[in-house]
Amino acid sequence: MDLKKRFTNAMNKNRLAHALLFLGDNQAQKEQTALDLASGLLCENKIIPFGCGHCVSCRQISKQQHPSIRILRTESEIRIDAIRDITSAPGNPSWVIPEAHLMNKQASNALLKTLEEPRNNQFFILIAPNTRSLLPTLVSRCQRIFFKSAPIQIENGSAPSIPENLSDRLELIERFSKDKSDLNQILIAWQHHASSEFKNALLKAQEDLKKHVNAQLILEALLLSKNA
Repeated sequence: MDLKKRFTNAMNKNRLAHALLFLGDNQAQKEQTALDLASGLLCENKIIPFGCGHCVSCRQISKQQHPSIRILRTESEIRIDAIRDITSAPGNPSWVIPEAHLMNKQASNALLKTLEEPRNNQFFILIAPNTRSLLPTLVSRCQRIFFKSAPIQIENGSAPSIPENLSDRLELIERFSKDKSDLNQILIAWQHHASSEFKNALLKAQEDLKKHVNAQLILEALLLSKNA
């Protein structure tokens, strides 16, 4: 499901998480999507998920001038004082944090308290390259949205290695379950250096993929049930 459909469904059902975490390599796309989503939340013409683009509210957001949508920009470490400014800002604005991975531990913990007790109609969109760059407790409070990277290039049977720890495996599952073509390439590449047992599991996964079994379930069965 593409992002537009995903956000539309969530907003129609009033189930959009108050804290979103945008992950991936394409920083410009993540930031633009954050602004587009903010437009959808505040659009005067109620056009979801990304707004009409023409009303006063949408135009203000596109220029990053809307009082209800604030952006915390920084090129250095985000410290606790910056987060305190966020939590005490008048008017209860929503926030986009384009470099959320620059928060130090104290700042992260301060933001975590806010996310644990969200205010009505206040949203936070955190942007980071990956979950490893953030506190696990902070990640757990956010709905993770993965932005597709450039198509993977597999040469000479090489593919992304299978991580040792659980959190990295979960991130790999979420990343590569979005595109069946990429997933099939990885399943083939992993076979080159797999044990006989794991190779059989990979072959079964390919068959399941052809039968249109859910890609995320395929990867979970491969990477979470045993040591790959």
